[in-house]
Amino acid sequence: MHVHPLFSTPLLVVRPALPEEVAISARERLIEMAENTPGIRRSNAGGGWHSTPDLFLDPSFSTLGEHIAEQARHAFITLSEANTSLAPSLQGLQIQAWGMVLKDGAFVLPHDHADAHLAGVLHLDDTDTADGHLALLDPRSTHLPWAPVDPTAFHIAPKAGQLVWFPAGLRHWVTPVRGRTRVSISVNVRFQVQHSAPGTT
Repeated sequence: MHVHPLFSTPLLVVRPALPEEVAISARERLIEMAENTPGIRRSNAGGGWHSTPDLFLDPSFSTLGEHIAEQARHAFITLSEANTSLAPSLQGLQIQAWGMVLKDGAFVLPHDHADAHLAGVLHLDDTDTADGHLALLDPRSTHLPWAPVDPTAFHIAPKAGQLVWFPAGLRHWVTPVRGRTRVSISVNVRFQVQHSAPGTT
C-alpha cells in the first residue's frame, strides 16, 4: 500500500526581488498617491487604500512593471518545471497591478483572483510582528474530515523587496495592520502557453 501526496499548492518566494532603493522609492510614491487620490474599493477594508488596477501604466512604475513581468516569466518556468511532466512554452503574458497602502487598523478581506493564472504580492516594507501578514488558505481544509474546525492558513510576514507568487485561485487575505503603515503591490498574471510532450517539437 502506498499513500500518494496529491495536489500540492506551489508557493514561490523571491527575496529580494528588487534592489532596496527601488523598494523605498516605490513605497514613497504609493504613500503619496494614497494621500492625494481616493483609490477604489475592492477587498480593502478598515480604511485601506487600493489604487486602480493599472499601476504599471503610471510612468513612475513602468520600469518596475517590466521587472515584475520578467519575474513572472521566471516564476512560470520555475513552477512549470517543478509541477508538470509536460514542457509548456511561454508565448506571452498579460499583467495587471495595483498598489495597497494599509494604515493602522486596515486589512484585506479573504478573496481570490480566479480570472488569472498567477497572483503576486511585492512587499515594500518589513515587519517583525504578527500583524499585516499575507495569509493563504488551504483549499482542502474545509473538506477533510480530520482537518481542524477552523480552516488552516499559511502566513507570510512582509519583507522589503520580497515577491510572493501563488496560484491566483487560492483564497488569501491580509491580517489587520497594527501601529504602522504596510505598503505593497499586488499583481495578476495571465499566461499564453503552448504545451508539448517531452521530446516533441
